[in-house]
Amino acid sequence: MKPVVSSKRRTAGRGSVQDDNEKLRAAAISAQAALGRGMRSVAEPYPMGVGGVRIQVFPHVFPPKSDTALLIRTARIRRGERVLEPFAGTGAISIALAAKASAVVATDINPDAVESIKRNAELNGLMGKVKAVNADIFRETRSCLTSS
Repeated sequence: MKPVVSSKRRTAGRGSVQDDNEKLRAAAISAQAALGRGMRSVAEPYPMGVGGVRIQVFPHVFPPKSDTALLIRTARIRRGERVLEPFAGTGAISIALAAKASAVVATDINPDAVESIKRNAELNGLMGKVKAVNADIFRETRSCLTSS
């Protein structure tokens, strides 16, 4: 899978957004592998079902686990609400919640996961309701977590 890349370039010789995306992708994959759980070394996507949602699990993306199915079963989304899912991985939770939500934004730092979310939303006929965003929420929220 190709990473999601902006055509914008940085100035002052810092490198490109594409370089940053490649570094983020490598760091995300490395961190996932270091956790030693959930990552399957696969060369091709494979299908699975979780919480009534059919998805494809792509290489370098965490597959859903039992906590995913639990969250899908217990989430209380009222019709018309908007949903934000950080660390979305395959997008299984976002796709399940899109049945009631008016809109869902699924974020992940891993560009492969973002592509996975898009493909799984399309597989479930939800491209108009599920938006996949490549984002480092830690970078954006770091100031909220530090004491002043």
